[in-house]
Amino acid sequence: MIYDKPYWRQAGFTGQIVSDAPQHPVTYSIDHCSADGKLNALIGFIVSNKANEWRSKSRDERKAAIVNQYAELFGIPEMKSPINYMEKDWCEEEFSRGKF
Repeated sequence: MIYDKPYWRQAGFTGQIVSDAPQHPVTYSIDHCSADGKLNALIGFIVSNKANEWRSKSRDERKAAIVNQYAELFGIPEMKSPINYMEKDWCEEEFSRGKF
């Protein structure tokens, strides 16, 4: 998730979250901001059974759930409005062993 500002940093957070709540798609996230301040991003991972569940949903459904999760957990409504969203389904990669 890419933002125009590092809202979580401005609020004193690291950008790292860990969640096993059933309504949250992202299990783990990390800050991925560039040192020069041109990229303000969080990388979130949807893992295990959640990955199987969420990959059956649309890209728009995943994005909406993730921005809502970030806004909720960080308490920052602006996080519902990223400037870009990218995703990678590692189950589609031949050597990731994502499909069983």
